[in-house]
Amino acid sequence: MELGTDGVLIRDFAIALAIGALVGVEREKHRERSGHGAAGLRSFMLIAELGALAAWLGQQLAAPWLLGVVVIALALISGPLGLRPSQPTSMASEGSRDDAAGITTAVAALVVYLLGALTLYGHAEHAVALAIATSAILAFREPMHGLVRQIGTDDLYAGLKLLIATFIVLPLLPNRTLDPWGAFNPFQLWLLVILISGLSLVGYVAMRWLGPHRGTALTALAGGLVSSTAVTLSFAKRSREQIDASAMLATGVLLAWTVMYLRVLVDVAMVHVPLLQHVAVPMLVLAVLCLVLTVRGWRHARNGHSGNGLPIKNPFSLVSATQFALFFAVILVVVKLSEIYLPPESLYGVAAIAGFAEVDAMVLSLASLVRDGTDAEIATRAILLTTLTNTWTKTGLIIVLASPAMRRPLLVASGVLSAASLLLFLLV
Repeated sequence: MELGTDGVLIRDFAIALAIGALVGVEREKHRERSGHGAAGLRSFMLIAELGALAAWLGQQLAAPWLLGVVVIALALISGPLGLRPSQPTSMASEGSRDDAAGITTAVAALVVYLLGALTLYGHAEHAVALAIATSAILAFREPMHGLVRQIGTDDLYAGLKLLIATFIVLPLLPNRTLDPWGAFNPFQLWLLVILISGLSLVGYVAMRWLGPHRGTALTALAGGLVSSTAVTLSFAKRSREQIDASAMLATGVLLAWTVMYLRVLVDVAMVHVPLLQHVAVPMLVLAVLCLVLTVRGWRHARNGHSGNGLPIKNPFSLVSATQFALFFAVILVVVKLSEIYLPPESLYGVAAIAGFAEVDAMVLSLASLVRDGTDAEIATRAILLTTLTNTWTKTGLIIVLASPAMRRPLLVASGVLSAASLLLFLLV
């Protein structure tokens, strides 16, 4: 049923009051916990109503300046009220916390005032969404402060570099191919670099959030998002130093390899989702097989040395990102040339060679080619070869660097995964 003019007005004022109540409940609970601040549920409902009234009267009187005058008056009032403690305290050390709580309450009051006004301007849905976001920001104070405390200077720089690469460098790059073969697009190339770097940073943040010493499994899981080859290298070296931890370290390596197969699916999804219907089954089969080997190794090793998590350094580096971009560009051009001048089967050789050094670059290249018309089945087989030869590279690291106790289960796992990969290559 359509609401009349009066019905719409009543509804908008009711929404404004509900917005004030939503934020006011959180401030009321905060006041009960800390004893700081004078504004609570009733105050915030009145502030939202004030905003709605100012907007409505401004419309009725053709005086849009009224909203600004009232917000200035509210700012002058809400500052002292928000900073004033509701009960006296004799602890000087709490002064800064009182000030912070008061400033937060004062700013929240201004936000609620403007949200109340927003409902009367015909944007009630946006006002409600912003009110929910405001309440969440206020309620999650401790988790957000805890997260900030865990951020180091290097982490801050890494985040800023990623933002610069995304919002400053990326828009400056031309979004067109520059080579005669139509393979090298600087914009798309840098976008993929950002996505891969972002995945690495997500794995690192997860590791920092949960703690760097929660066990080998956690380290391998987070490290696998960055590079399963790097995890293999680190764990293999460590097995020489801590021979009693070899079985657990081998399990960590297998877990990182499992993540690598799942990461291939993410790479494909970022570039060309339809290719997933061809790649998903073989990659999931290999991931499940590797996970079964991981669980088997974990059960064997859990009664031995527990192992401490290896500290993971921040993985984001503009130098590394640039190197990845150059390597990816070379792979993309080589693959494109092989597609143009060589029979389709030659793509398998390119994929196999590229896999010895890097999985992501080749997978992204193949997904890009399928998006442009390359046969999906050929690309799927090429991806299988890439993961296979990359597994052989990691196996070589294990043979050269790992302790004998770590080497044995991983050689068996490598053999099983290689056989399964070749079988899947013939079946897909």
